[in-house]
Amino acid sequence: MKLLARFVSVSVTCCIGAAALAADGAGQFSVRGAGGQPCSVWTGIADSTDEAQRRDGILTFQSWLAGYITASNRLADETYDSMPFLDMVNVLAIVLNECRANPDELTETTSARVLAAFAPSRVQAESPLVTVTDAGAQKTYRQETVAMIQQKLIDKGYLEGDADGAMGKGTAAAISKYQAEVGLPVTGELSVDTVFKLLLN
Repeated sequence: MKLLARFVSVSVTCCIGAAALAADGAGQFSVRGAGGQPCSVWTGIADSTDEAQRRDGILTFQSWLAGYITASNRLADETYDSMPFLDMVNVLAIVLNECRANPDELTETTSARVLAAFAPSRVQAESPLVTVTDAGAQKTYRQETVAMIQQKLIDKGYLEGDADGAMGKGTAAAISKYQAEVGLPVTGELSVDTVFKLLLN
């Protein structure tokens, strides 16, 4: 399973510092489950040559991460979804990529930092789903996320008009211009790498 193959090597660490945490009066809290393991445990499993260990370990970590994000969605103010990516494989790959850069850090701490980095791009209210094409595959984003991406393109001078959350020819052309300028494959499609770079920069 090549979870990290499609992601740019940009670390979310460059975008924010340590995540602020609510805990007891001393700032301490108990971490349960997969998040209590150091990052190196999960990157080791992801790199394992034992197919069964890799499959079972990744499923365990992905399940924990989905629950962690759900808790964030419930507890964070003005948040419907903490992450712009609906596919948990994409979210998992981002967290694992960050874990590789911080192998001794608790996985919960790394996961909190990833969510904090994407907080400005969170979906704040329930939003319709939009299906887009990426390398021949159908991907789903929320309309609010597509509108945020369009607004980023508008702000950077690649797109004219309104951020309406609909993928049209103008948006595709703007994405192609952006991809060419930042050194991504020029497809005019909302590749995960394109969304990642646009939303974090």
